[in-house]
Amino acid sequence: MPGYTCSWKELSKMISHDEVTLDNIEYYLDCVKSEFKGYDEEKDELKLENNDTNRPDLWSLEGTARQILSVHFGRSFDYDFFEKSPEESHRIIVDGKLSSVRPFIGGFAVSGIEVSDSLLAQLIQAQEKLCDNFGRKRELIAIGVYDSSQIQFPIHYNAADPDNTRFMPLGFEEQMSLREIIEKHPKGIQYGKIVAGFERMPVLMDDKGAVLSFPPVINSNDLGKVKIGDKCLFVEVTGTDKEAVILAVNIMAANIADHGGIISPFTVEYADSKEVAPRRFNDKISVSSEFAEKLSGCSVSPEELERLLIRMGHKTERKGNEVVCIPAPYRRDVLHMSDLVEDYCIGLGYNNIEPQMLDSVTVASESAVSLEEKTIRELLVGMNFQEVMTYILNSKENQLTKMRLDEEIVEIGNPMTETYGVVRKSILPILLEIESKNPRAEYPHRIFETGETAEINRALAEYSETKHKVAALISHGNANFSELSSILQAVMYYLGRDYVLVPAEHPSFIAGRCGYIMHDGKNIGVIGEVHPEVLENWSITMPCAGFEITL
Repeated sequence: MPGYTCSWKELSKMISHDEVTLDNIEYYLDCVKSEFKGYDEEKDELKLENNDTNRPDLWSLEGTARQILSVHFGRSFDYDFFEKSPEESHRIIVDGKLSSVRPFIGGFAVSGIEVSDSLLAQLIQAQEKLCDNFGRKRELIAIGVYDSSQIQFPIHYNAADPDNTRFMPLGFEEQMSLREIIEKHPKGIQYGKIVAGFERMPVLMDDKGAVLSFPPVINSNDLGKVKIGDKCLFVEVTGTDKEAVILAVNIMAANIADHGGIISPFTVEYADSKEVAPRRFNDKISVSSEFAEKLSGCSVSPEELERLLIRMGHKTERKGNEVVCIPAPYRRDVLHMSDLVEDYCIGLGYNNIEPQMLDSVTVASESAVSLEEKTIRELLVGMNFQEVMTYILNSKENQLTKMRLDEEIVEIGNPMTETYGVVRKSILPILLEIESKNPRAEYPHRIFETGETAEINRALAEYSETKHKVAALISHGNANFSELSSILQAVMYYLGRDYVLVPAEHPSFIAGRCGYIMHDGKNIGVIGEVHPEVLENWSITMPCAGFEITL
């Protein structure tokens, strides 16, 4: 979970309520979904850990103070700059050639503020937390902050020649090309891989052609350095997802505004459209008091529901028993009415919800799927198979590319890492991955796993369907279809399922040595000898055969 530090003196100054003390800060942190991890008095450093990765706006001193003030003291945070029209010069002109590189950008100017030591520290920490956690180490989004007193607007976001575009990067005293920065600069070595594979790379320049930065890698040493005492700032966010970019812009703008900064939005001019940021998302989600009552177990009036949702930062409009909400512009975690009920409970305080005794008693029993899994475990273990237990999340490369497949798969919208970027559609690739990591173990290898998978199903409201499957793999010098078929026959017999094998052409298996497993006229699985190319993709040198069936 995201951990962050902030100055207790600065936090208490922003909250400015005597009842909030270091001794009782844990009580107030409940509404921020943060845990108090200690206080270093010598450094004046409050250590916090956030328990919600869906609220990047809370990973900072400003977000923490804003939530406490709003929930506990009813303070309203209504930022006027989200409806402001940009000045004529406040434009960012985007080169169309960046559409396949790093296409999206947003930004704003800041005035009416003087950068202090504490403000600079908070700016840097908010920037780093957003880039590293929410921004997936700058791959999804990256943030740049500049002293705007020397910048000539409008800004140009260009696709530059990496060998002929030169500037002095932050921390260096000589000019370097973009290619040299990637190869030699510490930040280039760390983040250059994000854009290294493209013929042209992104560069931010002002209207005079002076370089601001090479996003997402490094700022320039001339215009990209913010110092204590600076009074005018320019903040930009670049990335590969437009909504993520706008959300990061909104969070940074709200944070700086909370310190008294005057925010001026920018127009972003794409090749075929225009976008203003920061701006509201204006999504509307409704929740009724009856639904809130059913989900929370509390007695909920429409008036109380609306009051507490306002305290959670939402703009509201009441229509009878329903409350229509426009979430705060620095939030994108409200996707369903259930999220609004959660906000209601946070605003009410979980400690204020009275426990209720159960009013009914039921007798539990194992599901049919659990009973099948238990039978299969006993059978396969009795046949000298070893059970493995792995994660339901996997990588797209493992599930599809290495298996020679090109199919739809349930993907995670904003994964922290590509290693866990999809929900597994098949268990067999995971068994092959395990096999690839154990070439020195004594043969034969016989492994299996039972568990949940997910498949696309557009007939359902959620567009996906959970399926329980079992997969088994054998690997040794003579592993073949016949050996595995006898194991499948025993499994199906003890499960009480009749089946037939139908010859099949499957990309993951050898042609002529593969079949679909049919039960009651339905395809419930596949069995076969693994294709040599698949084995090569996994760096497996021994023949393998496997089957996978849906329970």
